[in-house]
Amino acid sequence: MAERIQFSTDDLPREQRVPYFVAATTDFAITPLVDPLDFSASAITVGIAPLMITQFEFSPSRCCREPDRIAADGRDHFSINFLLEGEAEAIMDGVEVRYAVGDALVVDLSRTMTVTTRVKTRAINVLVPRGYLEDVLPSLTIHRSIAASGAVELARDHALRLLQQSPDDDVGVMALHARALRDTLAAMLTPLHRDDPLERRRNSSLLARAVRYIDAHLNAELDGLAVHTALGVSRSVLYRALRPVGGIESLILRRRLAGVCRLLVDGSDVRTITSIAQDCGFTNMSQFNRQFRRIFGTTPGKFRAGAFTNGERKPNAGEDWQDRYKALVQSIDLAG
Repeated sequence: MAERIQFSTDDLPREQRVPYFVAATTDFAITPLVDPLDFSASAITVGIAPLMITQFEFSPSRCCREPDRIAADGRDHFSINFLLEGEAEAIMDGVEVRYAVGDALVVDLSRTMTVTTRVKTRAINVLVPRGYLEDVLPSLTIHRSIAASGAVELARDHALRLLQQSPDDDVGVMALHARALRDTLAAMLTPLHRDDPLERRRNSSLLARAVRYIDAHLNAELDGLAVHTALGVSRSVLYRALRPVGGIESLILRRRLAGVCRLLVDGSDVRTITSIAQDCGFTNMSQFNRQFRRIFGTTPGKFRAGAFTNGERKPNAGEDWQDRYKALVQSIDLAG
């Protein structure tokens, strides 16, 4: 059976309406733009697993999804909105986008956004888990508005029909309803599902920030949670950005190895290899030696002494070890 939930602030004392709505809207920070005593909101939600469809109406407000909330809740969904009445201004990852009646607004909940409504607004929202939508549109990165079109209208009307009919069927039929709506949404999104240069630049910037953070905390307890929390992004956003370099654990290992290498070729650092490795975050020396040999093909001691082989070739005594070191560190930084 479809789960149906309905509420209206009209049922509450006026002074409780804003606090109730703010508490109920967990995905966004809500700031009413009217006198709190004049604020009103209502919503009807139908759950058709794994989708949630909501039709809502509320007074002028500002809805924000900010880095702190993204990092805290880890939501990995798309919130697809269709404006039925009113007008709105949207900022997606710092970029202003158009959002008018008839348009769709696709919000990746792992990314920042702000929507401001200046008049009473009515809209319908479909909340879709990323993995469910990516079953038909792999590696989806859309975070923007979509101008009114036949495909937008079809997706909106499909969601409205399911919301109004509130189908009361067995699990198998409900799954068919969910897949049909997902496929309709995918048809709307397909023309925009392509390599996005803005997304590439965003991921490149996030990778650079992750490298800087890791390098500054080599001796700390580092993992995906620590890094995505420090950078103020969700785990899923971080993992997608770092996928080309093998993921967060691989990046941490390689930056730590790069840190060891920098100190091993520093002639002024006379500490033992164990002390250097520990200073770069390695607590298990057997694992450190194994990983070092896997990446460099030699032991840390031979690397330090400048007497290791690169593949099958043994270097000559007069070789420039700094150039070799830079090439090796670059391979660590870029390899997956």
